[in-house]
Amino acid sequence: MALRTPLRCLCCALLAAALLPSAAPAYAAVPVGFDDQDYLLSIGGPTAMVFLPDGRALVTQKSGQVRVVKDGALLPTPALDIAGAVCDDGERGLLGIAADPQFAANGYIYLYYTHKKEPPGSAPCGKVPAGDRAFSDSAFNRVSRFKLTGDVADRAVAELALIDRVPSFNTNHNAGDLHFGSDGYLYVSIGDGGADYRDDGGGGGNDAAREQNTLLGKVL
Repeated sequence: MALRTPLRCLCCALLAAALLPSAAPAYAAVPVGFDDQDYLLSIGGPTAMVFLPDGRALVTQKSGQVRVVKDGALLPTPALDIAGAVCDDGERGLLGIAADPQFAANGYIYLYYTHKKEPPGSAPCGKVPAGDRAFSDSAFNRVSRFKLTGDVADRAVAELALIDRVPSFNTNHNAGDLHFGSDGYLYVSIGDGGADYRDDGGGGGNDAAREQNTLLGKVL
């Protein structure tokens, strides 16, 4: 039976659209008064950055380094290197950074990263299979405070973990954004972990964001 005219026209239109060359992606125009310029090209795995009051920028690398950009140049020596304590497989790693509102006076920075089981380097990273999650702390996300003096971390001031042992079973959905609000509070985004934290069979049952007994899937 012949196709009715409206249906035939629709089929022809869809076929014609499929045969047309793909259009080039459209990019948003830069607002008046702004320039679109490359800022930093010589760094591997950048994940977050923050500007300091004196104009320097701190850039985090997924593998666990905090780098300093000063007068437009990347300094060769990291301000802080915690790679030995970081799981950076999958979407894990050093993922977020914020500077204290009183940074000029106290030098504090805050980092969100996926921490290996103590002691650093003693446990492999990787996924934690269902059945083991309730007992595993091989990799977990934390928020810690460090102190900078000049362009390097002040190792005389110990790391202070503010939020700790947030599960990272599946290597993904870690989130990690850190931002200070105008109220002076530090706000932290935490992903849902990419797997069912209750350990009953995987991501299909993952509803951590609705559960109040876990930090997964929350903004703190």
